[in-house]
Amino acid sequence: MTKEVSDTTSILKSAVWLTGAQYTGAALGLSTTVVVSRLLGPEQYGLSSLVVSYTGFLWSFASFKSASVTIRYISSFYASGKMEELGGICKVGYAIDLLSAVLALLVVVCTASLFADFFLNKSFLAPYIIINALALPLYALTGTSRAILFSLQRMRVVALFLIAEKGVIFVITSILLFTVRMDFSTVIIALSFSQALIGAAMFAASVVILRKHRVRLFSARVSSVSAVFTEIRKLFAWNYLLITLTGAMDQLPILLLGRYHSASGAGFYKIASNLSGVCGYLESALRKVVYPEFSMKREIFNQNEFRSFSGRIGKRMGLPLALFTIVALLAIAWILPLLFGARYSEAIPATQIMLIGTAVSSYFFWVEPYYFSLGAFKPWALQYAGINLFAAAMMVAAVHLPGIIPLAIIAVLAKISFYVLSSSRVDQLTGDKF
Repeated sequence: MTKEVSDTTSILKSAVWLTGAQYTGAALGLSTTVVVSRLLGPEQYGLSSLVVSYTGFLWSFASFKSASVTIRYISSFYASGKMEELGGICKVGYAIDLLSAVLALLVVVCTASLFADFFLNKSFLAPYIIINALALPLYALTGTSRAILFSLQRMRVVALFLIAEKGVIFVITSILLFTVRMDFSTVIIALSFSQALIGAAMFAASVVILRKHRVRLFSARVSSVSAVFTEIRKLFAWNYLLITLTGAMDQLPILLLGRYHSASGAGFYKIASNLSGVCGYLESALRKVVYPEFSMKREIFNQNEFRSFSGRIGKRMGLPLALFTIVALLAIAWILPLLFGARYSEAIPATQIMLIGTAVSSYFFWVEPYYFSLGAFKPWALQYAGINLFAAAMMVAAVHLPGIIPLAIIAVLAKISFYVLSSSRVDQLTGDKF
């Protein structure tokens, strides 16, 4: 067996574990959505979507989402046996996660009433927005925890938590809805408690695994990575821009629909977005597996070898992913009413439109890990910013058009444009462009 075939097989094995867990988790997550949407109806489900979307919108501005950066360094330090530096970068990641979450919580507390009163004209939502944000400090720790688990190739542990997270939310939400109150507020309380619980558990597991590699997180010295502080700061800055815009673009259509249309319209868009995300889980799994693999290979290969290796991995896996998504697109008109009921049929066209974007991003799944493994956060972030800021302006202009389809079309066109542009510039990257 050649080394290249062995590498591909290793990636596929890891992806199988991760994909199996993601689809098991997706089944549990979809079960939660089906139970909640059927029990509450479009209006109440839309209210819960608005609460979660506002917290997510503010979190996108406060969070640095350190995992995209720390995976690169943890993988590199692990491959070269630099365990002291590995502990240092993990400590930096956790510190940033926690501080940004506390900042987001404070902003939510200060603005919840203003948003609920003046933007949505629904003042009763303010307390639940704050309750939803209380989970942030603990749940934010999952970012660096996942980076550790992925980089140290603990795919079975990652898989366990992917299933556990959705499973805990499903169980707690179902119990509270049937025993306490069938109301959107119950969903918010259940979600917040579940996320806090998962964040604490994943942090504890990561600390134990680091100890097995002779890395003691609490006594690790941040100064051990001082030599790359300047580089890390630049990467975090560009990653912050990227993650902020990504989060904002995910939540902006829902908030606009809640403000200018109805809570049910926001709920329809949320369902369409969730279903297209479920179909993209395999793409997401491969990206997460390939990123640390690319980061390690970058330490071994020269630039031409690395580019050739990455391109072959992408071509072998991208087309089947895209074809799978197209099959899902054709089936969704039958699946969605079956799961959610006829009341949610308005979400079908938007879901199909979003799946077109998922098919394109699936074909180019390898492009993001390629950029990130080279440290090319700047060109990736600038390309994303240019396209999506224009898309955001178009959404604001188009929000008065009837229905949710115009916003879905704008989101998908932006996604396709971004991936086509980014893939066309791969050969121009030479590594560590800040």
